[in-house]
Amino acid sequence: MSGTFGPAVCSNLSPKHVVGLALSLTGSTHEYKTNEFTANPLDVTETRSLTTIAPFYRYMRSVNEKFLLYGQAKVGFGFGKEVRDVESTPSDTGTKLGT
Repeated sequence: MSGTFGPAVCSNLSPKHVVGLALSLTGSTHEYKTNEFTANPLDVTETRSLTTIAPFYRYMRSVNEKFLLYGQAKVGFGFGKEVRDVESTPSDTGTKLGT
């Protein structure tokens, strides 16, 4: 399962120039078993999260009264975390390993 939430706010400096800031929050979880055909397959859960912050500049040009074209420059930087939990099947001792 995964999802992303990405709001942005901006301000018009003039009718043609806009500056803003975009924020993106992304998360995912993936569960699977290691080789299921072995005697003791392991349950694996991988969880990832990423936060990105991106300021942007937009230049707009009017084509006609109802239509605008724009070009946008955006530079983002982010940070995140990945966690992988490996757990033995109930038939084993129940040892939980974290990597």
